[in-house]
Amino acid sequence: LPIYKKEADIVHWEEEYINHYYGFDNDYPSQNRQKYYTMTEMLKDYPDLIYYSEEPEVYIPEVHGKIDLIFKSDDEKVQKFKSLRILANNFDTRNGEICRKLADCYRYGNGCNKDISEALMWYGIAVDEYTDSMSAYRLAELYYYGADGIEIDTDLANHYFKTAYLQFRDEIKNSQYFHALENNSENLDYYDKVNREDAYKEYLIGRMYMNGQGLEQDYDKAYYSFKLSAINGYTHANYYIGNMYYYGLGFEQSFEKATEYYYRAHENKDMYATYRLAKMHLKGEGVSVDLQKAEELLLKCSDKVTLANYDLAAIYEENPAIFNVSAETIQKFYKSALEGLIVQEQDTHDPFTEMRIGSMYINGKGTDKNIESAISWFDQASLSGNPDASYQLAYIYTSDKYNFNDTE
Repeated sequence: LPIYKKEADIVHWEEEYINHYYGFDNDYPSQNRQKYYTMTEMLKDYPDLIYYSEEPEVYIPEVHGKIDLIFKSDDEKVQKFKSLRILANNFDTRNGEICRKLADCYRYGNGCNKDISEALMWYGIAVDEYTDSMSAYRLAELYYYGADGIEIDTDLANHYFKTAYLQFRDEIKNSQYFHALENNSENLDYYDKVNREDAYKEYLIGRMYMNGQGLEQDYDKAYYSFKLSAINGYTHANYYIGNMYYYGLGFEQSFEKATEYYYRAHENKDMYATYRLAKMHLKGEGVSVDLQKAEELLLKCSDKVTLANYDLAAIYEENPAIFNVSAETIQKFYKSALEGLIVQEQDTHDPFTEMRIGSMYINGKGTDKNIESAISWFDQASLSGNPDASYQLAYIYTSDKYNFNDTE
């Protein structure tokens, strides 16, 4: 793949982590067989299941399996996790939404320790017992990208992607639009006022068409899905249309058109579009080279986009005549990037991220130089199919520079 494709893949991994970790799509009610209750309503309806205490935790006889005590000293995430676990373990209160939110807590370590096996179990319950479409999509992601304790299984991933697609298509207000799109009809009538949940699912359908996840890859259908989602207010869909123009997916490559759609998303505070615009100003793609503008945009998105910290450090390091930035500040940005990349790598394995982390260790960017750590990360990247990592390892083992001579 061209280098810019690798870079885009790295941003994609981080995007998935940020979206879920910060609850970007976690607050939409699902279409369940049962009535959906918000957490507040559920707690009001079943007060006997929730135990609050200001005292140290003590033993209470089991009523519905494991009992959780919720303390006033618990932070919000812990209280939410305990409440979800209580409600999910009671058949009178359990529904697909509650099971999915509990799975999200286990998956991302929100209010509890990360536990992928528990996440898989609760997503599975949400899918099998309550036909929760978003849980099907979550399972598809885990098997498609892999995670700690989960090997990539493309067949199983595509099964869940297809399940999610069919449920999305049939439960949203614009169901007929996607039936028509599926059948290559030119009669694509649509509603332009739908709720955010529907707009988000329209965007996810676009992702599945674009990547061939559970569906035959079709850039035209991806574009029309993203376009509808953007019309209905999900601005990140504009970012993906920008990507299609940037990489020439279904269109002739056009940096100018890509810039247009990135700006649409950027104006609605889409930090990934902001990051892409910064990179275009660094390279002069569709816009003039402007390092100060790139710096401005990178600073805006550095809290949400880990790689923005890396790029800030790099432009400061490479342009000392333009930016009067201390070596300590440069290392601080590299450190933020390294820590963020390691965190997202724990959630979703990616050979290009592993390669970058290894390169940071070998070059001492954001950390002390550590050849053993670098080799470990390069090994992971090489085993995942990154040829650059294999080449780097070969260089390390044949060069006198690192004292790791091993020609075999």
